[in-house]
Amino acid sequence: MKLVDVEPIIAAWKTVGVDKKNEAKSFLDSKNFIVYIQGQIRNSIGDVFLDLANVLEKSEPANIWFDAKKVLPEKDKEVLVKREKFGIEIAFLSYDGLWQEHDEYIVFGDVTHWAYLPEPPKEV
Repeated sequence: MKLVDVEPIIAAWKTVGVDKKNEAKSFLDSKNFIVYIQGQIRNSIGDVFLDLANVLEKSEPANIWFDAKKVLPEKDKEVLVKREKFGIEIAFLSYDGLWQEHDEYIVFGDVTHWAYLPEPPKEV
């Protein structure tokens, strides 16, 4: 799974959708049947891109938690971990396959799930 910023994708799909619908207007005014059909096609393509943008814009974020019994992160990379009794913490999977607390090297034996850390905020 790749986590991506969907805002540029939504903006691009909206731009393509509006552009295709604008292109279609002149074709749809034509008295020539073939040109009119080309306008219908452009209009439909515009609708598809606008619908895709709308669906993506309204979609819920994906569940980013992985079952620690099925999937492991790359070793020595800090991630969020969900522990059975202690909640959520930052930890990493050591090269010897043990979950460890990120700065005190305490070994965790009760990690049930993990997730990638979010990107830090971009400086303004």
